[in-house]
Amino acid sequence: MEKLLTLNLSIALAGIVLCLLGILLILVGAKADKRTDRCFILIYLCLILFVLSNMTGLLLRGRPGRLVRVGLCVSNFCEFLFPCLTVYLVSDCLLSIVDPEREQRSIRSMLTFLTLVHVALLILSQFNGMYYVLDAGNIYHRSAWYPLSYIMTTMMILTDAYLLHRYQNRLTKREITAFRIYFIVPGIALVIQIFVYGISILIFSTIIAALAMYVFIISDQTERYYQKEKENTELRIDLMLSQIQPHFLFNSLWVIQEICRTDPRRAEKAIGQFSRFLRHNMDSLTSDKMILFTEELEHTRCYIELQQLRFMDQLKVEYDLACTTFTIPTLTLQPLVENAITYGVRKNESGCGTVKLQTMELADCYKVIVTDNGPGFTPGELPEGERSHIGIRNVRTRLQQVCGGSLQIVSALGKGTTATITLPKTDAAADRLPGRKEKQYADFCH
Repeated sequence: MEKLLTLNLSIALAGIVLCLLGILLILVGAKADKRTDRCFILIYLCLILFVLSNMTGLLLRGRPGRLVRVGLCVSNFCEFLFPCLTVYLVSDCLLSIVDPEREQRSIRSMLTFLTLVHVALLILSQFNGMYYVLDAGNIYHRSAWYPLSYIMTTMMILTDAYLLHRYQNRLTKREITAFRIYFIVPGIALVIQIFVYGISILIFSTIIAALAMYVFIISDQTERYYQKEKENTELRIDLMLSQIQPHFLFNSLWVIQEICRTDPRRAEKAIGQFSRFLRHNMDSLTSDKMILFTEELEHTRCYIELQQLRFMDQLKVEYDLACTTFTIPTLTLQPLVENAITYGVRKNESGCGTVKLQTMELADCYKVIVTDNGPGFTPGELPEGERSHIGIRNVRTRLQQVCGGSLQIVSALGKGTTATITLPKTDAAADRLPGRKEKQYADFCH
């Protein structure tokens, strides 16, 4: 008996250490999504409480005394309770992956019902001894209805197996492997535990399976995270390339070259604008955060003035900036102004026209509006040109990903085009600019 007690206590201590390592891995290791992290922390906490209750039972069994008997009742109750709660949490984790929209309400309700039935029968067994009894010497004995204590848990595992098979197309290979390990390994141990009494096989196998499951899931989610980062980087590169088109670079340099011969000071200013324009585009490659609107406006102004050097009086730009004290994703305003010039103003028969930049503040959002008096286009159709499509798609994606904003484009033949950026308010106080910059841009607007 001493050897068996030592073996079980060693298994229990090893199980606690593994669970604590699992929690440490979650807290300081690679991050999965928050729901997965939270779910596995709860799983490991349940397993730790399961192991502690098992250790308490091992140490108290056979000792005399009323308090010992109470302690044994509590520890035995927990030994039957926490495995079921662990399976419920695993089921919730599986459902969160295969059913993120929470459409399978009937299955969720059934799993909750099975858990509640298990708890109710467990409470009942404390009074009628249907699962186990304690004799006068506080020795634990299984009762005839002991196998019933595994029925609800087994039904939950079978339900999970059904979900795993039914929605395997929504899971990656690693996720499928992770859940199979958790259901198969403890399942085998469960069958063995029913017939083999005395050794805590189920405890250790459950902990090992839970650790293996988390390792598989976290490795899969980490891989997807880096894949998403790669896609975001490619999007930023596409965005930059869509902003710095070869013919614009050529035309700008050609205009600057011509100005150098006639007006060196003006040429110096143009080179400075051109340099700032390029620097902003380069910086955007590593920026996925909001920037001050005034910074985006400055970048757009550099672009406009370079275009005005080329088209002179043919291009006019008006500013109606009611507010500038907010933030905006980088490279969202300039592409719209570029479209307004290229597919608006320059498409007029005379090649002349006006672009208007306007901002306004509403109760729940800021709006940035770019309007041109070009020929317009049929509603629902973007102007011809691949760059226009890429630029608008990039702006929409960037607005949605970075701040939950949106872009709306309204046009009509012969009436021009209006592009409206909507930026939801998040923390207006944090977005305020220093008074010096507000004054600087107020002076610029006038």
